[in-house]
Amino acid sequence: MMDIEHQSEAVRYAAQHTSCTVEEVDRLLSGAEEVLQEQLRDLYEGAWDSKRQTFVTRDQFGSVVFGLPPVEWKERLSDLDLTDDEVVAVLAYHQYLAREINGFVVETRTTAKQSFSPVFIQVPDEWREADRVATLRFKKYFIFGLTPAEALDYWLSEFSNWDKDEIAGWRNVNRAAVNKNLRQARKKIGNYEEATSFYENKGAHLVPIDEVDEEHQPEPPEKSGLSSVGDS
Repeated sequence: MMDIEHQSEAVRYAAQHTSCTVEEVDRLLSGAEEVLQEQLRDLYEGAWDSKRQTFVTRDQFGSVVFGLPPVEWKERLSDLDLTDDEVVAVLAYHQYLAREINGFVVETRTTAKQSFSPVFIQVPDEWREADRVATLRFKKYFIFGLTPAEALDYWLSEFSNWDKDEIAGWRNVNRAAVNKNLRQARKKIGNYEEATSFYENKGAHLVPIDEVDEEHQPEPPEKSGLSSVGDS
C-alpha cells in the first residue's frame, strides 16, 4: 500500500493547484479509483496493443501505473461527470506521487507532441488472489516435472482458454511446439490434475484433434485396411 503520509501530501498538492478543497480531492480520488478498477483489464490489454496509446510504466506498492494522455483519462472518468478542474485535480495527485514520491515521469518514444499522465490504480483483492492461485498452480507443475515452457503452454491453454495458435504466436514458436508441450504436460501430470483432458489406459491416451500434427492425423477407416465400417 502507498504510504498514508505521501498520499496526504499528494492530496494537498492537488488541492493547492486547483479550485478543489482537500475534502473534495479525497472524494474525487475515491470515485476515480472505483471507476478505473473496473477498467483495469481493458487498460492492461491496451498497454500491450501497439495500436493504442496506453502504457504500463511500473508496478509498485500494490498498484500498477498506467500512462495516458490527459484527455483520455477524462474520457475514462466520464461516468463521474467531472469538470476539467476536477480531472486536473485527480491527475495532479497522481503526478505528484510519481514525480515527488517515486521519482519518475512518463516518457514515451512517440513523436506526437502530447503529454502522458501517470495514474496509480490499486490492484483489486480478487486479482491478488488470482495471482496467488496461478503461482500455486505453477509450483505444482514444476513439482510434477514440467519444464517452464510446458507449464506455461498448459496453463494458457487449459485454464486460460487461449487459442493455441495465439499462444504459439506470442512465444514465437510454431504450433507443433505448443502441441508437444501440451502432450508432455498432460503425461507428466497424469491423474493428479482434476481438470486434465488426458487419460491413460495401457499406453493409449486421448489427445484433442486440433493438437495432432498433420503428419500424425489418423487415416480414415477406408484407408486403414477396413473395406466397410460395420461389416462383419
